[in-house]
Amino acid sequence: MRNLLIWLGKLALGGARKGLLPRGLCLTMVGLAACVHRARAEEIMPTCYAPMPEFYGPSVVQCSVSPNPTAGAKTVRFSAILRDTDGNTLIDRAELSRGEITDTLLLMKPSDGAFDSDSEEVFLDLDVSGWTAGAYTFYIWAYDAGGFAGQAGWLSLEVSR
Repeated sequence: MRNLLIWLGKLALGGARKGLLPRGLCLTMVGLAACVHRARAEEIMPTCYAPMPEFYGPSVVQCSVSPNPTAGAKTVRFSAILRDTDGNTLIDRAELSRGEITDTLLLMKPSDGAFDSDSEEVFLDLDVSGWTAGAYTFYIWAYDAGGFAGQAGWLSLEVSR
């Protein structure tokens, strides 16, 4: 049994290195196999924790919208702070989407005028004058030069008159 678990672990990690399998899935498989092996060896009930999904691109570490609620304002400003998770890749772009509708992506602008760092502040001014009153959910995505997205930020906007 031990040799089988070692072989499966090597196979999973090899698949992750070659890009054939997501690293998070492979690490979960290896962790579960180790728990099973330990439980059989020690005859105890294992406690296993699956790692969080891995995000390769830059993440949204902070986001806001102002004014919120709008209180009759015609334009709102979305702002976000983006950071690359590994610190070696430049942020290439940031996008804002309303709800889970990804075909309505709006490009955000870097505050300093250029995407040229692994940490960026971005913004977008959006006209909400014709919107009906209510709550709207938005997502902000950041992408690195390789096209990888990181963990999105989300926020709610209350349009009020």
